[in-house]
Amino acid sequence: MKGSLILAGILNLFVAGCSGSRSSPSKFNDASALPGNLPYNPLRWKVVTSAVSRQAGTIQTVFGNDRAVAYARSRAEGDYPVGAVVSLVTWTQRPDPRWFGGMIPGAVKSVEFVFVVSDREQHPEYFYAKYSGSPFKIISSQTERLPAGRAAYLLAQRGAVLP
Repeated sequence: MKGSLILAGILNLFVAGCSGSRSSPSKFNDASALPGNLPYNPLRWKVVTSAVSRQAGTIQTVFGNDRAVAYARSRAEGDYPVGAVVSLVTWTQRPDPRWFGGMIPGAVKSVEFVFVVSDREQHPEYFYAKYSGSPFKIISSQTERLPAGRAAYLLAQRGAVLP
């Protein structure tokens, strides 16, 4: 009987010690959400590849719609089929509150898109658009017969090798 009371007292101390007002971080990383109006939400697409730049303090992920992902994972050329859309989301890095020394995406710096469309003669054209700010606004855009600059860079990203 006496042992049961002591055990109950110890359990009460553990429960009382764990019920403090210490706030725990959210289970979701709300800071990395995409605010504002974009033509698509690339976070709903599949990942093509990703990269981290410690020097710039950024995390980048290339996403693609189904047509772009299928192409990126099977071919190495940059001639994506009409209907493919590729997007590069760049976040600032921030410390992970759940893992000491870990870094996770913070605020979104920019979102870039390349749309592969067809012109009047059914030749592919590449429309590039870059969004930044809060809320997002287009800060640059251009349409090209052959991808150049950032559009060419995005289309050159190969699909990550999956086991």
